[in-house]
Amino acid sequence: MCRTFAFRRFLFLGMVLWVAGPVQAQTYDPQPVKRPPRQAIVVSTGVTFPVGREVLREFWLRGLGASVTYLIYPSSTLALGVGIDISWLYFDLEGFTRRWAGVSLAEKQNLTLGHVHFDAAYYFLKGNQTRPFVSVQLGAETISQATLRRVINGVSQTYYDVGGKGRLAFGIAGGADIQIEPFLAIHTELKGTIILNDPNVSFLLHLRAGVQYKF
Repeated sequence: MCRTFAFRRFLFLGMVLWVAGPVQAQTYDPQPVKRPPRQAIVVSTGVTFPVGREVLREFWLRGLGASVTYLIYPSSTLALGVGIDISWLYFDLEGFTRRWAGVSLAEKQNLTLGHVHFDAAYYFLKGNQTRPFVSVQLGAETISQATLRRVINGVSQTYYDVGGKGRLAFGIAGGADIQIEPFLAIHTELKGTIILNDPNVSFLLHLRAGVQYKF
């Protein structure tokens, strides 16, 4: 009798465990952990300053600039990516007239500059809402051509001759990303672009702000 009762009790407990086991497993099934964003798009706009050679500073003024960069994060402090900058420098007609009084111009020759580059950025203050960074860039800079030549009494006179070629360019930037959402940040940066072996442009300064979207 005791053996029969014990067997029935064992059988009942086994059935309870068999029924409750899947329910319990389903109830306490851990949710998958969301991984941090590993990619980002940075879009910014601002002002480009001509701070290179004298001929550039004499005849061209600061203008608008914009940048788009795609980044991959191998770690929380390192980002690698590619980007493109586009800037415009506006021709200073008054400055040209002061320098070359009496020389007429058919049109103002504004400059368009494009910089395609690879990026490597290092971020400081891991876990903070505001994260300063430094970035180095290597790529190519293209500059639209602006030329003014006149023949006076059989002698060729060149007033300016800028751009028209693509050259190797090196950039260095510093700034900060201010996190406002896990996937969204305000991006600020100050960047210098060094154009190698360029006799007329040589150096540009960019001040920009925008947004960074992580995904």
